[in-house]
Amino acid sequence: MALLDRFSIQDVVVKPKAVAEIGQSLSEAIALMARQGIRELPVVDGRGKLVGYLSYKTLLRRRSLAPTAKVENVMLSPPRVREDEPLTRVVELMVENGLRAIPVVDRRGRLLGLVTRESLISVLPSIKPLAEKAAAEVMTENPIYVSEHDPVVRAIELMQRLGELTIPVVKESGSLLGQVRIDDAARALWRERERQTMGEVSGESVSPKVTCGSVAVPVASCRPEDSLGRVVELMQRFSSDICVVVDEDERPVGVIATSDLMDLLVEPHEGRRVYVTITGLHIEHPTVYDEIYRRLQPFITRLGKMGPGIPTSLSVHFEATRKSGTEAFYEVRVKLVTTKGVYTARSSDWNPMIALKEAMEILEDRIRREKKGKSRAS
Repeated sequence: MALLDRFSIQDVVVKPKAVAEIGQSLSEAIALMARQGIRELPVVDGRGKLVGYLSYKTLLRRRSLAPTAKVENVMLSPPRVREDEPLTRVVELMVENGLRAIPVVDRRGRLLGLVTRESLISVLPSIKPLAEKAAAEVMTENPIYVSEHDPVVRAIELMQRLGELTIPVVKESGSLLGQVRIDDAARALWRERERQTMGEVSGESVSPKVTCGSVAVPVASCRPEDSLGRVVELMQRFSSDICVVVDEDERPVGVIATSDLMDLLVEPHEGRRVYVTITGLHIEHPTVYDEIYRRLQPFITRLGKMGPGIPTSLSVHFEATRKSGTEAFYEVRVKLVTTKGVYTARSSDWNPMIALKEAMEILEDRIRREKKGKSRAS
């Protein structure tokens, strides 16, 4: 029996908090999203028919936007589903397209609601094989975070490179303080820049930089041995996109994001393609991505044959950790999600492609050694 067979779209569809209509300006739509605290906004015509979708993450990636532009000129046209489609199809579409929400429409194309990551993972505690997994089995090890004294602009830059909307914050001692959300950080930075401009004009002293600690809010946290059922409960309680896994000293040792939980809900089967996510690259050119995919494919093929489990997704993150002249030193982190567990590895080099190759070799070696150890035990 498939993991989601006993659930339907009706079990997880939610009413959108707000919608935009054709003809509205972008500034009106963004103000609506800010007031409602939402990051996805469906766009409908006068008859309630879905015509598009605004995503906060997509808007952040745009270099220039005219506030007076009409929503129909900047909206996306995402996949949509009908209410009678299987939930497994919804999960696949969301993971494949990197969506945080997907619109549900009736036969005439009129908007009925949204299926969101949050509404989908709410069913996870009812799926015993997933709910009983330990946080340590799913978390991304060695999480990227910011310090309470770091300028908030650093948090924004990291979140944009990671493709995330929130990042953990630690105290000076290294223990967990909370999280910074990208919308809170952006608002605080904007207010600070306005104050600085006014201070310069009036001749007053300019207030100090905004720090991550000043905009941090509580975040869900758990121990490595806690169950995923418990993790989901905590994320819902804190309305958090992440749950930070901490040790006995409250220091972060891992992080679980809603995207990680979505990967677990993807229905695996032999021959199914592996979803690959690449983040952190400063050069967004098709040839660069083509080269990365070309180098990853042999590893993905071998890992699929090796086991354990069927691979469902592979995440690759490039981080330029320091520079020497015009050259950057790269750390590459890879994370493979399979039906039997989550595997991570990382490597560093001045050449990002060499770092990627070494990280994948470490990952492959780790899986091979684990498989060998299990064979001996049996």
